[in-house]
Amino acid sequence: MMKIIFTVLAVFLIFLPAKAQIENIKLAGDSTVTIDYAYAGILAGSYFSQDSLNFGKSVNVRLGFQGTYRPTKWLSIVAREMYQTDDQKKVLSSSLFWARFKLKSVTLETGMLPTLATESRPLSVSADGQFEAWTENNIPGTSLGAKIKYNFQKSYIGAGVFQRNKEPEYHLRFSSPHFKASLYYSEFDHRFGSTATLITKRLYNIATFNAGKNFGNYAVFKLDRRRQIDYYLDAGYGFEEKKIIRAETGLLKNFSGRYLKGLFGLGYCYETKTINGIFFVHI
Repeated sequence: MMKIIFTVLAVFLIFLPAKAQIENIKLAGDSTVTIDYAYAGILAGSYFSQDSLNFGKSVNVRLGFQGTYRPTKWLSIVAREMYQTDDQKKVLSSSLFWARFKLKSVTLETGMLPTLATESRPLSVSADGQFEAWTENNIPGTSLGAKIKYNFQKSYIGAGVFQRNKEPEYHLRFSSPHFKASLYYSEFDHRFGSTATLITKRLYNIATFNAGKNFGNYAVFKLDRRRQIDYYLDAGYGFEEKKIIRAETGLLKNFSGRYLKGLFGLGYCYETKTINGIFFVHI
């Protein structure tokens, strides 16, 4: 399977357009269909134990696509596919398909789709999705359900009902360019949760709270915007464990070329007591 994935990556590179990000591809002869995203990435990590000379590694490869069919101005059909595999033969995949109805300032979406809280997580068919932090991963994922939004300027408020473990899960959300917040409640475990995101020119910060389970915070601060050097901290506290269950910090050097983007990273992970080296490349 890994050979097939690498072959597909090679095909991506051969037919890659001049820009690195593949988005909004219009199909010749059919203006109703758009390939919103086409993504491929390789993420590799090396881990050096603080307490011994042990060395570990991991590699995962992800492919993803999202397309939209717009038969009318008020109706869109959206499909998203993502597949990831790693050197341990662990597979992660998702398949979404939903309808979007838009009438003036109101948008209704239903099907197998991202919940309102899931919209705070990075898009799965993107580099941020493959590089998703522990804190972001604690936000509820996609599910069967429906959501409605009222859009104003570049913001919206929304409400939704989704299915989680065969029980209802209720969501509320506010989203603007610089601040986003969601509240959710699951009938399955009778627990509340929330997430809040702050985005400025230099700072990306997201905090998550799951009652009785955990609290997390992930921050990325741009130390040098010209050299594309960032500082990151991903931390979490477990209420059941009554201790810190996640703490990783370090530096990221981003790069962007004509065909490829990615980063080098160096960090320290508290829970594993390891120094981590990261190399990430994507198109």
